Amino acid sequence: MLHLLLTEIAIHVASYLPLQSLHQASLVSREWHSLIADNEQTLYRNAAILHRFVLHADLEAESSSQTSDKKRDWKQLCRRRLEIEKGWRGKAPSTAKELTATGKFVLRIKVDENEGFVITTHHTEGLYVTDINTDRVLWAETTHIPGYVHCEYDRGYIVFNRHDNSIEVWRLAHGFHYSDIPDNSRPNGSMITASHEAARRYPSSTGRGHFRPWALIQMPERTSNFRLSYPTLIIANENNAYVWDVPTSRHVETISNIQGKDQHGNLGHLNYVDVNDKYAFFCGSLQLRIFARDGGGLVYKLTKKMLPRTQWDVLPESNSVACLSSLFQPQQLHEALHRSKSSASNFKAAHVSSSGKDLVVLTALGNFIWIPGFERLINREATLSEIAVVLNFSPFPDNSQDISIYLALGELNEKAAIATRKGLYIINLDPEISKFTAEAPSRPGASVCRVMKYDNSLYLSLITCLQISDTGIFFNWHPFSEQNRLSQAHGLNWFAPNPSMVHCIHV
Repeated sequence: MLHLLLTEIAIHVASYLPLQSLHQASLVSREWHSLIADNEQTLYRNAAILHRFVLHADLEAESSSQTSDKKRDWKQLCRRRLEIEKGWRGKAPSTAKELTATGKFVLRIKVDENEGFVITTHHTEGLYVTDINTDRVLWAETTHIPGYVHCEYDRGYIVFNRHDNSIEVWRLAHGFHYSDIPDNSRPNGSMITASHEAARRYPSSTGRGHFRPWALIQMPERTSNFRLSYPTLIIANENNAYVWDVPTSRHVETISNIQGKDQHGNLGHLNYVDVNDKYAFFCGSLQLRIFARDGGGLVYKLTKKMLPRTQWDVLPESNSVACLSSLFQPQQLHEALHRSKSSASNFKAAHVSSSGKDLVVLTALGNFIWIPGFERLINREATLSEIAVVLNFSPFPDNSQDISIYLALGELNEKAAIATRKGLYIINLDPEISKFTAEAPSRPGASVCRVMKYDNSLYLSLITCLQISDTGIFFNWHPFSEQNRLSQAHGLNWFAPNPSMVHCIHV
């Protein structure tokens, strides 16, 4: 019996129990209840580590301050995390909200839930930083930053392109010291002037949400794609990629000939890039290629012919048990064999997980490819058909057009989100879900929910950005105006969408 063991051993054993089992164990007897109650902080702290509710880096940072660790209510943290997990699966309430202060004609969205703000760029000029909770602009730059710019954000650094073949890097004003700016690639006068003007127009005693210029990166040739994965920024064109260290504004590596032809063809049009400390990922229309960092060269390539024929069709769940107050509707996954098409789908986007272990890919025809432990392919420890899971979001395809719009991958959770012309979907990528739900994971180790009430095919096709955070998804949406509704009520068959705003759905 658990209570007969030495306390240290009993705590160690209980640390491997799923959360629901830990609660049930406390109901077995008075002795077990006392053991768990007397060691509640330790047991739930261990549970938070087991279920990856906290990062080891965060715990190490807190280890120097035992006071902060003791103040945290670990049981409440685990309870909240479990509710969030249920919410992602349509088993707990979720809420929708529109952020109007982000400005009209939103193009790109970045979210920082720790800081509590969302960053947007627009088809017209400007960059806005908006408080998620109050829908209030904290800071904005509307004269220096042009329209149609892509932006990246991570760990307090924001990166966006200019139209003169250079990249600007700005940093959160909190804790910013001009003396810390690296000597190389220093910001120019126009950036500094724009920063002063923005600070004047948005005065703040704390500087929350404010940014200041950090670097101006001049590229040797025209580039088209870039991605920031702190501390690394990768900037690429169709044939070359340049890797920079953002905190030091230092160019650390060039990856050449990413387009090189081989017996399987070339990369195709470059659609997306990603990077981590070991690899650089290039998603072309014809191939996905992985290059080793530090001059390692091409180590793996994925072609459309290599995709497994066995796929999981995503279908509406007929016997759904979703929470009535949830906007997430569980979907059914049906295993099916699909014949190879002569006009195979192009690759649309690819992301590597923050852990560096998993890779997700989206094709234009709605195939979502999840490759857990993708390094096994590089090391020839497994084949693609053995480890890859293909979710088919278009089991009855319309061959007249592609359906995929956008792919997003959660930074800290095992979640992905995709937008297609048929709907918005949340994909839970965790084969070890049983560890903290006490539920047996169904094949193929992933579950899918559809975001209800967002099913207008026109508005779905107009989405230009979709982001997934720890507790919600953010996307730009074109809602009907009252005038449009009245027009429809009077039998008119035309409408014009409003300028897109940011919508967020929280669990």
